[in-house]
Amino acid sequence: MDVSERENFVRKPRQRAVPLFPIPFKECRKTDAKSWNVFTPDLNVLKYKETLSKDQEKNLHDRAENLVWRAVGAEYYRASEFYWEICAWHDIFNLIHTDEKFRVDKRPYRFVEPDSNGKLSVLTRILDATFGIKTFFNLCNRFGFPAYRSNAKKEPEPLLCKDDLHYMTLNPRCSLIVDGVWGEAGLIFPFAAYEAKSGRHRYDGSAEKQVQHACQTYLAMLDDLARDPNNVTEYLTKESSQFQFFAFTSSASFWEVHVAWSSLEECMMQTIWKGDVRKYSEALQLIYIVDQVHDFAIKQHYPFVLKHLEAWFARDRQFPLNRGLWATHPDMNPPWLVLERESRTFKQEKAREAREARKTREGRIEKPKPSKRAPRKGKGKAWNWELLEQRKENKEVSEEVITMLSRPISISPDSD
Repeated sequence: MDVSERENFVRKPRQRAVPLFPIPFKECRKTDAKSWNVFTPDLNVLKYKETLSKDQEKNLHDRAENLVWRAVGAEYYRASEFYWEICAWHDIFNLIHTDEKFRVDKRPYRFVEPDSNGKLSVLTRILDATFGIKTFFNLCNRFGFPAYRSNAKKEPEPLLCKDDLHYMTLNPRCSLIVDGVWGEAGLIFPFAAYEAKSGRHRYDGSAEKQVQHACQTYLAMLDDLARDPNNVTEYLTKESSQFQFFAFTSSASFWEVHVAWSSLEECMMQTIWKGDVRKYSEALQLIYIVDQVHDFAIKQHYPFVLKHLEAWFARDRQFPLNRGLWATHPDMNPPWLVLERESRTFKQEKAREAREARKTREGRIEKPKPSKRAPRKGKGKAWNWELLEQRKENKEVSEEVITMLSRPISISPDSD
């Protein structure tokens, strides 16, 4: 389904106000993506193969056969989670990984969550892979490292200049978070995430829970991007609500594909495919699905991000940041940076208090309270603390001697 088929569908924005902290959507419920007119990949591989040339069809079959072969071998040898991730990167996500528009990395993301006292706290999580848009240094071509390998002379997209994005994030009048790591701009506005588990986690659902939270957080970032920079209570255009996020999970050879979108305060999610990549037909389907997600990222997600970044940069130019003064003037710090520092200081203080309390507990010798009753003969005698300490010391010495005697004694042949 292309963008033109979704033009009449508008999802409602949730309530937002400046400053735009990346607050994940509170709820995530399962529902039908088709009823919300969300793009979902096609599953008819046979129909797709009719559109391919012989070379393209052979390449598709080779990728599926390689995936099946590695999956069967990994199951037989009980491979680790690391091996399954290698298979995913090589056989499933390779086209996205090699695309010069995108970057794939194991990257943490931060988010805001109220603690038990109602105070906003900054927390961090990390998935096995995050798929987002690649940024560039402004003068990378002039310093011998081309922005694009396929065309060394091609200049990078101006809206994806890493330094400009970084300073726009620092501008208190914008302070738009573009990267899961606040303040950075290396992998911006992800469109998909991946979490892998080894075979022993096959049925616990932990991978799905992890990507569900990532969906709630990254959709919140896209929701902020889609806002009108001069009025964050509304989306920039009618089509600005049409963003979505994909998630992949694997437990050994069993894979699931999820799609997520939002409306008002809710994140909605659907599992659109399940399969075992040891089976050739299902390995073929998964590769076909991932290729369609890649195509979605090129034709829809990438232009969507650039279009809305242009509006945010316009506001950044309207209220320019003095790049030489922001670091020395606390009043010029963006709200997210202030919150991050306060949260870090609060956590450090709580950790210090916990350490001191633990030391106090460990250093205190709790003696039993003396009984008010007169002790009977042969019972209720007072504790001999000196004797207890001596017994403890003797035990430690005894253990040390036993350890020493248990070691093999090496005698040099040259000794007399």
